[in-house]
Amino acid sequence: MTFSATFGGFPVGLALGYTSSALPQLRDSPLHVTDQQGSLVGSMVPLGALLAAPLAGSAMQALGRRSALVLLSLPAVLGWLLVTYAGSLTVLLLGRLLTGAAVGWTTVVAPTYVAEVTTARLRGPSGAVFELQLNMGVLLSYVVGKYADWRLLAALSGAVSALWLLLVTLSCRSPLWLAQRGRLAEARATLRWLRGELADVESELAALGTGRATGKAALSELRRQEYRLPLALTLLVVIMQQGCGINIITFYAADIFEEAGGAMDSSTAAIYSGLTKVFTTALGVAAVHSRGRKPLLAASSVITGASLVVLGVFFRLKDTGQDVSAIEWLPLASVVVFLLGFGIGFGPITYLYMGEILPPDVKNLASGIAIFFNWGTSFLTTLTFEPLEDAISPAGTFWMYACLCLIGAVILQLTLVETRGKTLEQIQQHFDSGKDVKPSDASSQDSRGSDGALKG
Repeated sequence: MTFSATFGGFPVGLALGYTSSALPQLRDSPLHVTDQQGSLVGSMVPLGALLAAPLAGSAMQALGRRSALVLLSLPAVLGWLLVTYAGSLTVLLLGRLLTGAAVGWTTVVAPTYVAEVTTARLRGPSGAVFELQLNMGVLLSYVVGKYADWRLLAALSGAVSALWLLLVTLSCRSPLWLAQRGRLAEARATLRWLRGELADVESELAALGTGRATGKAALSELRRQEYRLPLALTLLVVIMQQGCGINIITFYAADIFEEAGGAMDSSTAAIYSGLTKVFTTALGVAAVHSRGRKPLLAASSVITGASLVVLGVFFRLKDTGQDVSAIEWLPLASVVVFLLGFGIGFGPITYLYMGEILPPDVKNLASGIAIFFNWGTSFLTTLTFEPLEDAISPAGTFWMYACLCLIGAVILQLTLVETRGKTLEQIQQHFDSGKDVKPSDASSQDSRGSDGALKG
């Protein structure tokens, strides 16, 4: 069930990586896309995501998590069809906007679904798989884009979205959603199917908070103390994830390497960066199971910031006319380190943390708000990247994002609440009472099966 939901990261990655491969071709195509229009092509995905994200919370509460996943596959397929057969810039932008809407919807619903069908012991690595599949989608986009036409790449992306539609139709409903709607017999049967016949599903069913958490909440309720802090921490993490500049590296990888020069073909360098993202995120999936969310996020912010400082130094030397032939490898090395830092923290943890920390009563509303800010930040960084390069130079742009990362590392270390090893109920109790629950408490409960987990 986790795989069926997290496979949605694959079409998300294809949408994010598409412009890196397609933009150089679009500039020479009959559409004659200019640099300014290229910024629009890139920014349509985050724009569509931020417009769709607030609707996703309401949809997954009214229809259920599984039905919401099925529904979001439709604009993804339609959007890729429009891109494939685009005869004008307007049609191309509309197609990108629809695929972006599917991206935003996915990043709200999929992490929520994963957090609700897995146990506390497995929730970390299971949730992190979403980012791993996202990066595999980015890599596939880079590889296919090097050898195939931009229309063929769009057609392949649409086919992957259609495959995901098939997978999610075969998944089960969220037991939490069923319990919230009073469908206890279905929730019990789903838990028994997920956990196994010998699991203690009755205690997990009780821990879901039946009769307390309806999943419905008004915007005014977010001002309550027990909701304010988890929402604020979620917003901090999701804004930092995009504020570090990850989508600049993803969307414009080929352009960055082309501007840097060097002997390696820019599209080949982009493929190496995509391979790095997959490898480092795989490390992140392992790390999130054995290390805390808080130290990994802080380390991620420091590493990404430091690598952007070095990348900015290279472009500064190049722009001032100094000979950089001896360090032509530095841009690729800087991007690889950046992706390493992102892969151990912001990549696998951001959406997982959102699914963990938001209370069930407000999760549908608050997750939509969080993803709105997440993709709103992405939209601004993507749209302003090329204008910023023109205004303050590439070096100044990378240094600006480096400052955001390094300042963010301090804020994350001082404010985040650790959630590793805790059940969703224990995380909620922490914000209700203001007292921390030790992870060992959660682990001991998990081993006894009191939250319905399989033992061993």
